[in-house]
Amino acid sequence: LAVTACLATCAQGLVSLHASPGRAQSRLRMACLADGDPHGQGRREALQTGLSGASAAWAALGGGAAGGLLAARPARALGTIPETAGLTRVAAQAVLRVTDTDAVVAFFTKGLFMSVLRQTKSADGTLTTTIGFGSDELAVPKDFVAGISSFKDYGAHFTLQLVEPPEAEKPQEGYEFGPSFAYLAMGVPFYRISKLMEAGGEIVSAYGFTVVNAPGGLPCQVVLGDELRDPFMFAAYRVKDLKASEQFYGDTLGMKKCEYPRARPALVSSFEPPQPPKSSYLSFSDDTFGVLLLPKSSGTWPKGLKPADIRPVSERGREAWGGLRIVDGAGALATPGNRAVASLIEEGEPDGNGIEFVDIQTFEAEIS
Repeated sequence: LAVTACLATCAQGLVSLHASPGRAQSRLRMACLADGDPHGQGRREALQTGLSGASAAWAALGGGAAGGLLAARPARALGTIPETAGLTRVAAQAVLRVTDTDAVVAFFTKGLFMSVLRQTKSADGTLTTTIGFGSDELAVPKDFVAGISSFKDYGAHFTLQLVEPPEAEKPQEGYEFGPSFAYLAMGVPFYRISKLMEAGGEIVSAYGFTVVNAPGGLPCQVVLGDELRDPFMFAAYRVKDLKASEQFYGDTLGMKKCEYPRARPALVSSFEPPQPPKSSYLSFSDDTFGVLLLPKSSGTWPKGLKPADIRPVSERGREAWGGLRIVDGAGALATPGNRAVASLIEEGEPDGNGIEFVDIQTFEAEIS
């Protein structure tokens, strides 16, 4: 188990070309940065193809139009970083409720080389810690040099927000993951299995790629690869009704079906699992965090688990996975009296996985 896994340097990863069109567009954006043109003004037409899908999804919702499901004031750009500036929404964070922040932070920082970005403690004693593989600021850092700097120094990284309540409010039996949550997928340029174990990880399997439970029970799938701008790839959910889940994430939230993300260049490899059959991958773009929807027919469910078992955690307040935080630049969710949106939030995600909408101004204030 004490196997050391190493790949090429981050600088090499910056100039490599992805096999998929979506990943290649990300590299084109990097070329814009290298040319001193961070917003790609000279290559706008080339980038437009990659942004049209998100625009179409928003148009399908009636975005900005009277009577549309999420009708609101004109959208505001999600920062100035090319990967998000053309989007109206992005999955920026996930909330993870924990009883021991130090143990979880040690696993991710010592085992997977993440960094602690922020930590605050509220008046009631709730400790909130944000960790990630790089800055979550939706802008290109001034000292970033394309082709030289590491992607770790770039912006728009997906992050985990660890929330630990005061001792008196912690569930006596700890938090639990509902049957819908399958795993959190990551593709990292290097890691050591022995370090994951030393940092408190429970190795489930380690043939080709690693399946490991973090302290607190978070299931993680870790692939060795440097083909990704951000190592966080997606959250995998078991869904009882694939069509209903696709409709929620696609038609309701504005995601689109995207090419399955890969951390390695080879399309077939024992070191990276292929997309499960009959599953569906959706995201707001090819280069941002998404969701992998796994129906029973995908063959990935634990033995004995049935569609009827997919439901929220029985005891409210004990959910370990708090769900995705979606940053919204369209302003719909901040519109007073928007009953359609209020109903959308109340009905929630079909399989009980949390969704929290954050206005872009609020998000920027949080990370500043």
